[in-house]
Amino acid sequence: MEPTQELLNRLPEIAKTYWAQRLERITTERRVLSTRLADAKTLNQKILLQKVNGELSAEDFATLKETVTQQTTEVETQLNALDAETSTVAGLLEETKSSIVDLVKAWQTGGVQQRQELAFSLYPEGLRYSPETHYFEPHNALLMNAVEEMMLNIEAGKNIGAGDGI
Repeated sequence: MEPTQELLNRLPEIAKTYWAQRLERITTERRVLSTRLADAKTLNQKILLQKVNGELSAEDFATLKETVTQQTTEVETQLNALDAETSTVAGLLEETKSSIVDLVKAWQTGGVQQRQELAFSLYPEGLRYSPETHYFEPHNALLMNAVEEMMLNIEAGKNIGAGDGI
């Protein structure tokens, strides 16, 4: 199956619209995570100060220090995931300027979140098992119809892809 020329012509614009929406969500998530990271660092400083002043026992200090370290590591991991997603989507956007995105390559090289977004974008109603063919198939059997429907949803500003919470 091949995409229509109209879809190919609109693809860069549609991708740019989707990217702008996703970038806005990434910015919001980054702001929340940055606040959490700053809070964890502040808490760490308070814990150290209390330890130096003799206000915390060694056990309490160790427990609090471990908790703060875990929180800091979690937030930094989530920030790194946002950075990776930003570069992945930016690369896909750049690729659409010259040709249609290679969906197979996007699936093979994408992380879990990118694969979920791709699968949901292509098959928003999910896949159904067909007893006749013994395969999982989309409700709309024509892939390009599903892709065109996804593009129309993006243009209409509908939220697609995996959840945007971390």
